[in-house]
Amino acid sequence: MPYTADQFNADKQTKFKTAVANAAGTTPENVMIVSFEPARRCNSGIVVKTKILATEAAAVTTLKSTLGSGAALVNKLNAALRAEGLDDSTGVTAPVTGISSAEARSTALTAELLVAVLSFTVVVCM
Repeated sequence: MPYTADQFNADKQTKFKTAVANAAGTTPENVMIVSFEPARRCNSGIVVKTKILATEAAAVTTLKSTLGSGAALVNKLNAALRAEGLDDSTGVTAPVTGISSAEARSTALTAELLVAVLSFTVVVCM
């Protein structure tokens, strides 16, 4: 995905979400692009910070397992990106699990609002 921030338009973002969802075994609606910005260690390219949402911790464990780690994660994600007509990434950080604090503001409704999150960053250089 050797794109500039301007080239990473709504269409490419939708394709990116679909690719991540397919690689993780979930739906695009569960994939959030937190941010994207120019890559600092490349002449050009972008860094895409991504979260995959799930309603319970067990689902996040499944997502993490489905994605894999290391080279397997990069290969799986790149295959999904190519299937959506996007270019390969040049790196992916290891997925990290957590709970979205923004979703858990009300203590009275915490059990209903907690959202488990799997976060990772995709790096793309030209």
